[in-house]
Amino acid sequence: MHITHVQYTVTPEYAATNQRNIGQVMTDLRALKPAGLRYSTFTKSDGRTFIHFAIATDEGNATLLALPSFKTFQSELKASGPEIAPEASKLTLVDSSYDLNAFVAGR
Repeated sequence: MHITHVQYTVTPEYAATNQRNIGQVMTDLRALKPAGLRYSTFTKSDGRTFIHFAIATDEGNATLLALPSFKTFQSELKASGPEIAPEASKLTLVDSSYDLNAFVAGR
């Protein structure tokens, strides 16, 4: 299982575009309903610092990375020249109030 946290800050001019690109990724994921992937994105109160949180199996992670809208999101974000570049952190589960494997599997 992969648990990933990514955080970055975009320029004020790019924030709305980034939100639209993320929205397209989420629309595509909701349509696909991939097993083994739970993916959410948040912003801090500044509206420009984005936090992505994903819990995925190998298959779910591969589905996300292969998604055309995710590739577009990534390439446009990079081209926008973020104020603070994306920093990815792999997380290790300490404990959970629910069965994380069942959660990722959608059970």
